[in-house]
Amino acid sequence: SPFGKGGFVEGVIETPFGKGSQGDLVALRNNGHHDALNKAREAQEEYQAKFLDDYDYAFSCCDGYRNFFVQGSQGINIEVISCGQGEPIIFLPPIYSLATAWMYQLREFSKDFQTLVLHYPGFGRSEYSERYSNFEDITEGFLEIIDRLNLQKPYHLVGWSMGGFISQMISLRNKQDIKSLTLVNTTSKLEEKDTLDNQLRLMNQLIEDFESHVPENLRSERGGDMDFIKALYSNDLVVRYMEEVLRFDVRDQVAQISLPTLLITGGQDVVTPPRYSEYLNKQIKNSEYHLLNMGGHYIPLQNHEYFNEKLRCFLERTKD
Repeated sequence: SPFGKGGFVEGVIETPFGKGSQGDLVALRNNGHHDALNKAREAQEEYQAKFLDDYDYAFSCCDGYRNFFVQGSQGINIEVISCGQGEPIIFLPPIYSLATAWMYQLREFSKDFQTLVLHYPGFGRSEYSERYSNFEDITEGFLEIIDRLNLQKPYHLVGWSMGGFISQMISLRNKQDIKSLTLVNTTSKLEEKDTLDNQLRLMNQLIEDFESHVPENLRSERGGDMDFIKALYSNDLVVRYMEEVLRFDVRDQVAQISLPTLLITGGQDVVTPPRYSEYLNKQIKNSEYHLLNMGGHYIPLQNHEYFNEKLRCFLERTKD
């Protein structure tokens, strides 16, 4: 196991991005991450109270709401949000985002399902270890979490943006435990290469896409503010994950996915434009594709009624 030979889970414990300075990002890439990442951990700790307050706002209305950690043999605590009971749906959030990005899905689907969100290392209150920050290790670690949580199987898996990357990797490794796959605003490979300019461009595109698609009725709500879903408060961690995002590539494997698959994207998504989901639709034989012409990169939050309707209909069709 990448999380130690004792297995990822040893116990269940109840319990920035801004546009950034180019000089800071250059220094990170040139000088290495070790000291910077120690500072990043300290920065994340300052926001613990904010995270908890936002979780309560988003999920305290859900039956069975719990926020807990899963601890691995290396002492790495991964944060889990769980609501409801029944057949499980695991939601994996987009890059830089908390479970709060899935607020409207957990509120809706926890009425009929057990809904769970796993926070990646360094996101929210999950601890970070540089050794476990690549997508291969996160995938293997999450598979162990799912096993040790003793969830009802098979479960439904829903991945958005970067969460779609991890969901594709999980599906390729463990399809026997998955009932359906939903991929939202994602791709099997971004076209941009891993360069500093592309990292900065992608960061700025995420911010601009969010701000330009906030509906009027959300502007005065917490969900209309990107800070509400923000999982990272350190450019150090942003850069580390951005490197993984730009290196991600499963184009040579994605056609092996045979699960019933729902693909949803936005016609105005500048981060993962529709051509990416169209490619996935062609490669994944048992898939269906839905395009929201006026949608951006944050459909589950900003167009949640549309998204929830599509997901519910899809889940109904996957019933035994």
